[in-house]
Amino acid sequence: MRARIESAARSALGREIAYRELDVALLPPSLLVEEPRLAGEGPDEAALLEAERIALRVALLPLLARTVVVDSLVVDAATVRLVRTAGGVALPRPAEPSDAAPAPESAAAGGGASVSLAIRAFELRDAALVLEDRAVDPPVTWALRDLDVTARGKALDRPVEIEASAELGSGGAAALRGTATLAGELDLELALDALALGPLRPYVGAGGALDGLLAGTVRVRGPAASPERISADLAIRDAHFALGDMAVAGAVEARADLADALGAPGGSFDLDASDAEIRYGGAFTKPARVPATLSGRVVTDERGGLGIDDVKLRIRDTEASGRVRLGPPLSVEIDSASAELDGAESLIEALAAAPPRGRVRAEKLHFVSEPPALVGVIHFDDLAVTPRNLHTPITVRGALVAEGVELRSRDLSLVAGGQPLAVDLRLLDLFGEPRYEIEAAADAADTNALVTAFASKPDTLYGPLSLRGSFRGVVDPERPFLDALAGSVQFDIAKGRLVGISLLQATFAKLGALGGLGALAIQAGQLFGGDHVEEYYTDEFERIYGRLHVNGPVALAEPLSLLYSGYGADLTGTLHLTDLSLDMVGRLTLFEEIDARIAAEVGAEGYEPSRRSIPLAAVGGTLDAPEVQLAGNSGLQFATGYAKSLYSGKLKGVLDEQLGQGAGQAIGGALEGILGGDRQRSTQDPPKSTELW
Repeated sequence: MRARIESAARSALGREIAYRELDVALLPPSLLVEEPRLAGEGPDEAALLEAERIALRVALLPLLARTVVVDSLVVDAATVRLVRTAGGVALPRPAEPSDAAPAPESAAAGGGASVSLAIRAFELRDAALVLEDRAVDPPVTWALRDLDVTARGKALDRPVEIEASAELGSGGAAALRGTATLAGELDLELALDALALGPLRPYVGAGGALDGLLAGTVRVRGPAASPERISADLAIRDAHFALGDMAVAGAVEARADLADALGAPGGSFDLDASDAEIRYGGAFTKPARVPATLSGRVVTDERGGLGIDDVKLRIRDTEASGRVRLGPPLSVEIDSASAELDGAESLIEALAAAPPRGRVRAEKLHFVSEPPALVGVIHFDDLAVTPRNLHTPITVRGALVAEGVELRSRDLSLVAGGQPLAVDLRLLDLFGEPRYEIEAAADAADTNALVTAFASKPDTLYGPLSLRGSFRGVVDPERPFLDALAGSVQFDIAKGRLVGISLLQATFAKLGALGGLGALAIQAGQLFGGDHVEEYYTDEFERIYGRLHVNGPVALAEPLSLLYSGYGADLTGTLHLTDLSLDMVGRLTLFEEIDARIAAEVGAEGYEPSRRSIPLAAVGGTLDAPEVQLAGNSGLQFATGYAKSLYSGKLKGVLDEQLGQGAGQAIGGALEGILGGDRQRSTQDPPKSTELW
C-alpha cells in the first residue's frame, strides 16, 4: 500500500512524498498521517512540506450522494517552504504522463456524476510558512512563525469562517478573520501589528531605502482573483523611505476604500504625513509636525487610464484642490490653490536667500507633460520678497497668466520702498531655457526711497524720479537679483538734492590744489573780499538725467548729465548699483554767470563771459562721496582764459602787495610763456569761446 500511495502521489504532485506511518479507519472514515514529507523541487532543496501529523475525518452519509464532506482536517506542527524565482513560485504539479500511460477517463465520458467537496472544519496548529524570494537582489526570506489557522463551516452551502494568527520572523504579528468559499469568494480582514518594513528594501530598487513599523487593517471582499472592494486603514511609525530625490521619515497614516482595485480601480483615499519629515532633493523640506495631507477619489477613464478627482492637498498653510490624470501624458489641473508664504523658506530651500511674505493664489491652472504646457492664472496678493543684494522687501501685486510655454503679466506692479513701479513681464520657453523680458516704468517716484531700497544708501539722493527701463535675459535662479539684470534704463530726476555733495566745490578744490597759476587765480579771487563762487556750492540740483546700460550689478552711463544752478557736468563710465561706487570721466561746464563772476573777482577787466569746461580725468568714490581727479595742466588751461584781461588789470598790483614784491611780474612772465611770447597777439581781443573740451 505504501508503494502504491507514494507512486500515486508522485504522479499527482510531481514530487516525492514519504511518511512514517499511515492509519485509516472506516467508521467514521478517517485518515492519520504521521510525519509526512513532500520533497522540494530539486534534490538539494529543502522539503516543501513537513509536519508532525495530518488527521482527516470525513462524514459518512454524504458519501452516498457523491459528496465528500470533511468533518475536520487538522495539521500539527507543519512547515511549508516555498521558493520564488523570476519564473514565479515553484509549486507541485502533476508529473508528465508517459506515452504508455492511458489517458484518464473523464466523468462525462464515463457517464458518472461529478464528486462535490465541502469542508466543515480545518485547523493548522503551530505551523510555519517560509518563502524564499530569489527574484530580488539580495534575496529575501519571509517567515511566519506560530501560525494558527481555524476554519469552520456551519453548513455546506455557506461560507467558511476563518481565523488565523502568526508572528513574522522579521518582526511584528498578523491576524486574519472573515469568511471564504471554495469558489474563492472572500470577505476577510487582516490586522497588522508592528510589522517591520526593513525586509522590503530590496523591492524599492537600487539606491532606495525602506524601514519602519506598519500597523492597521486591510479588508478584502469579492472574488480572490479580482476583489470587488479593498479597504485599508494603515499607519507607519518610525518610517524611513527614500527613492531617488524623495525621502520620508517619521509617521504616516493612510486610508483607502477602493472598488475593483485590481481591474478598473475607483474609490477614495487620504494620506496624512503631518508627523513626518518630507524631503525632495535640496529643493523642498517639510519638517515633522507641519500639516501635510492629501485626499481624493481614484477613477478610471474610458481608456483604462488612472486618475484622481476631488484632490485636496494641504501643506502647512497651502491648500489646493483639483484633479490628476496619470496618462500618459500626465495632466494636473488645479481649480484653486492658496499659499500663505510667511515662513515658506523653511520648506523651499531656494527661498532662504529671499524669504517671501504674503499670499499667492492659483486659479484654473492646467499642466500637461507631453508636450509640456501650462495655462491658468497666478495671483499675487501683496507678495513681499527681499532678493539677494537688496535691503528692503519688494512687494508684488497683480497676476501672471500662463499661456502654454509662456507667462505674461497682468496689472503687475512692484513696490520698493513704498514706491510703485509698473511692470510688463514675459517669461518665455518655460520648459526649455527660460528667458525673461521686462518693461518697467515709474513717474514722480521718491528717489530717496528707491536708493534706500536697492542700495541701502538712505538720505543720499532726493527728487521726483521718472524712469523707463527695458530688461531681457536668461532666468538663472542661482544668481542674485542684480547679477541677473541685463538691459537699459532711462531716468530723469528733477529739482532734487545730492546730499552734501557739490561737484563744483570738489572740482575747484582740486583745481586749487594743483598749484601754479590756477591756484593763484583762485586764491587771488578770495583776496578781493568777495564770496568767490561759494553761493554755487549747493547740493541742490536742477536735474540729473541719462541712460544706464545695465549688465549685472554694473551700469554703464552714456552719459550721466547733472545740471546745477550756474554749471553742469557730463559723465561717462560705470556706476555699481550695489554700493553706488563710481568709475567715470567727463567734464564740468561753467555757465556764463559763473564765468563772469570769476572774471570779475580776479579783476579781468573787459572779459567777455562764455561757457568754460574743465576736464575731469576721473570721478571715483561713491555717488554720496565722489572723488574728483583733474589732469596736471587743468589749472593752467583754466587760467589762460582770463590771461590777457587779468594781466592788464589790477591783479598784478594785488599780487605784489599780498604775495610779495615781484609776484605780479612773475605771473606776467608766466603768462607770456603761456601765450608763446607773441606780444602782438596779446593786444588782440580774446576769443569768443574758451571752452577747451
